[in-house]
Amino acid sequence: MKNETELPAEVIAAIQANRKVSAIKLLRAQRGIGLKKAKELVDAYELSHPVNTALKAPESDTGIGRIFVLIIGVSVIYAIYKYFS
Repeated sequence: MKNETELPAEVIAAIQANRKVSAIKLLRAQRGIGLKKAKELVDAYELSHPVNTALKAPESDTGIGRIFVLIIGVSVIYAIYKYFS
């Protein structure tokens, strides 16, 4: 049996992808442990394996990109409407 502190590859991948909740759910499902214990194991892994933030892409919570795509989409639809009417 694996060491209790060793995490499955899927859980580690979820942690590295910044999907902590998914990592906890996967760990609970694979090991049949409680929420508290799974969270403690994931937190311990995060503390012992710090993520290099310099290599991560910046995360945007503003949604500017979505707004830009929406504006372009509406503009294209309006241009097509004007062209055919």
